[in-house]
Amino acid sequence: IEKCTGINDTVYVWVEPTVEISATGDTICNIGTTDIQVSSIQVPTRAVYYTYTSAPENAGAVTGNGSDLNGLPVTTPVTETLTNGTNQAQRVIYTLTPHVLRADGSIGCPGAPITVDVWVEPTVEISAFGDTICDTEFTDIDVSSGQYPTREVYYTYTSVPDNAGAVTGNTQNLVGLPITTNIEDPLDNSTDSAQRVVYTLTPYVLRSDGSIGCPGDPITVDIWVEPTPLVVASPVIDTICGGDLTSIALESISRPTKPVRFRYTYTEPFGVSVTPGGPLSGLFRGDTIQDQIENLSDTAKLVTYVITPYTTRPQDDQEKCTGINDTVYVWVSPTPIVIATPQSDTLCNGDNVSIALESPSRPPKPVRFRYTYTEPYDVIVTPGGATEGLFRGDTI
Repeated sequence: IEKCTGINDTVYVWVEPTVEISATGDTICNIGTTDIQVSSIQVPTRAVYYTYTSAPENAGAVTGNGSDLNGLPVTTPVTETLTNGTNQAQRVIYTLTPHVLRADGSIGCPGAPITVDVWVEPTVEISAFGDTICDTEFTDIDVSSGQYPTREVYYTYTSVPDNAGAVTGNTQNLVGLPITTNIEDPLDNSTDSAQRVVYTLTPYVLRSDGSIGCPGDPITVDIWVEPTPLVVASPVIDTICGGDLTSIALESISRPTKPVRFRYTYTEPFGVSVTPGGPLSGLFRGDTIQDQIENLSDTAKLVTYVITPYTTRPQDDQEKCTGINDTVYVWVSPTPIVIATPQSDTLCNGDNVSIALESPSRPPKPVRFRYTYTEPYDVIVTPGGATEGLFRGDTI
């Protein structure tokens, strides 16, 4: 049974809460810096700290990640510069463990660890090839990428002709297009020479809010726009005799990436036969069309030549860009025929001959006649007029 009661003493025991922390994952660009913000709603007697470790999901795919086993204040974010050496998005898993800092600075009262995922995008690259197109044709720039980030690869582009104003129809898109979308611009070359349009394409990763993220290195693509090939054929109108050769000279003021070439067709009216003097296509600037044309009729015939300029594909001589036709008109005279009557005659010494001149031929200009005669021994012929330049209906 208690006899003597002494002086009380009081002992205080603080019971810490189980500390918890929260943090949110993120997606960063290659060679970007993490910014893992850590927080806690618990209020122990001393500051909440945390330790962390990190590991790439695929060993060696990401470098730059680390750990801190000594502990950081919960107000300190995890900031590390991560490098993704692959063509795919890579995940780095951070494991954070909270604790209460003891008076001696050691770890006390550890809480449950949490994991935070940080995705590191690859540096996106794109490829596209240049082309040579005809005047007023559409480009077809096919864009592709070998990277696989967490979201779709997009690209922006600008375009500028080498010579301002020489080409119209080129566009730009600074908002961005999916990598699966080709660039299709109708380019119009208003000059007589091939013109270059330089397209600059910049890839990026589409962010969740639709904005541009993690841009890659830009590339340039050259599009050459051919001029519309023109032909200058001379003479435009000509008249030749039946059996003669044409002489149609071919020229062009157009200067495409490959030499202008020419092909031609011709008409053969009834009674006319055209024998080509060479190939009907593949002719070059400075060549001449030399076809033999026979006119077996009695009237002048018009042979029409349609000459088409064109350019060829870069890889071979197949026609690529067809130009504007030119037309040449060749009148072919018939072989002039004379009908002199009478064919035979007898007259007295000193009388005048009476030879009527006619012709069924109808060339572009009137048939004219010239004549010669023989003077046997003891015969003298005295012309009654000119011996040449006579017309149909004249009489010798």
